[in-house]
Amino acid sequence: MHWQWTLMVVVALIVGVLIGRSSGRRVRQRKLDVLDNAARRWGQGDYGIRIGLRGKSALARLGKTLDSMAEAAQTREAGRAGVEEDLRRSRDEALQASLSKSRFLAAASHDLRQPLQSMSMTVALLEMRHKADADAPVIARLNRAVTNLAELLNTLLDISQLEAGLVKPNLKTFSIAGLLNEISEEYCAVAESKGLSFVVQSSDFTVRSDPSMLGRMLRNLVENAIRFTPAGGIIDVFARDDGSELLLIVRDTGIGIPEERQHEIFRAFQQLNNPERDRSKGLGLGLAIVDRMSRLLGHALVVESRPGEGSTFSIAVPKGHTVAAEVSQPVLSGEVHGRVLLVEDDELVLTTTAQLLEELGATVTKARSTEEALSRLDSESFDLLIADYRLPGSSGVELVRHARQRRPDIAAAVITGDPSIEELRRLVESDTDVIQKPVRADRLARLFSRLTHA
Repeated sequence: MHWQWTLMVVVALIVGVLIGRSSGRRVRQRKLDVLDNAARRWGQGDYGIRIGLRGKSALARLGKTLDSMAEAAQTREAGRAGVEEDLRRSRDEALQASLSKSRFLAAASHDLRQPLQSMSMTVALLEMRHKADADAPVIARLNRAVTNLAELLNTLLDISQLEAGLVKPNLKTFSIAGLLNEISEEYCAVAESKGLSFVVQSSDFTVRSDPSMLGRMLRNLVENAIRFTPAGGIIDVFARDDGSELLLIVRDTGIGIPEERQHEIFRAFQQLNNPERDRSKGLGLGLAIVDRMSRLLGHALVVESRPGEGSTFSIAVPKGHTVAAEVSQPVLSGEVHGRVLLVEDDELVLTTTAQLLEELGATVTKARSTEEALSRLDSESFDLLIADYRLPGSSGVELVRHARQRRPDIAAAVITGDPSIEELRRLVESDTDVIQKPVRADRLARLFSRLTHA
């Protein structure tokens, strides 16, 4: 735009010289000064200035033309400023909406998981007390329903977190052996109940990834294979060396996926072989979560499949430097013993969780706030502190910090229903277990046994 004004000024000067032959020197100079001043102001971005020359002379006509150009430029600048203001307002609103969404997800996650936590603990208590009587089958069905509800909730919250950009990778170097062993233990019985052969090959390779996210990806792939592999089929989970990367592979002999439709399986709420919307086959989010996490971590995800022959999913994970061998965790064998300080402000969750721990053999002291818990720690001795993340006027994170100032050796765990909290990652680094609600009874028992026997 500035070069146009410069060109017009040059033209005006030339015209002024021509006009100067027939005009008085003073008049000519005054007009040129007005033109020069306007040109300088326009060059500085002030398009409100006008030349304002009157008359029918060539210089006056030129001034009117330049004034029209300045008016058009001023209109465009005003429009552009309005657009920029709209863009700034939209950006601010989007940021506020994202922040509000994050807060809503955190609050909704906690509020939804609280009653689910109580239900899970109550059903676990009933199972332990009615193992052999006539109510056992009914309680088992109830337990399956609560478990399915928890899985659906976790899946919905996972996809919401990923879409909102709340999930941040926490990369570590670790041995893949522990994760593969967990996969084997968690899904062996489920696969066998469907008449499937389920084999997980152990591996001592180390990788560089987020352990939690990588574990979720593998679990989703295994669950998908179990859902869509008919009885008599085979599911293999193994690792394969691929140079600088380790391929984690889940292979099945299931129904398979046509090549032209393989891209569809990674869409949220998309299921190719569930037209009746059977909820036992999930919500169609498992593979969508795997795809989003693979892109977030930078781990290439590849699928090979043929209808009627099965599918093979592989995750390419960067190798890590060798780490010290992991110490095997003690196997839970019946009851556990020790003193637990349980801190939870929800009376229903507090009562049911305490009853479950007592049923397992623990001696439980209950507290409903940070202040009450610290008072108990000053006067009593405990083997384990279990605290909810959200407490009145404080948090489980702060409680653990204060507790460790009094008792540096106390074992601790924080139970949370929030989807993404950076403080919780720092807790993991300080040897504090972090458990997502709803907590399974066997998970709680293993936690207690491991921490109190460490």
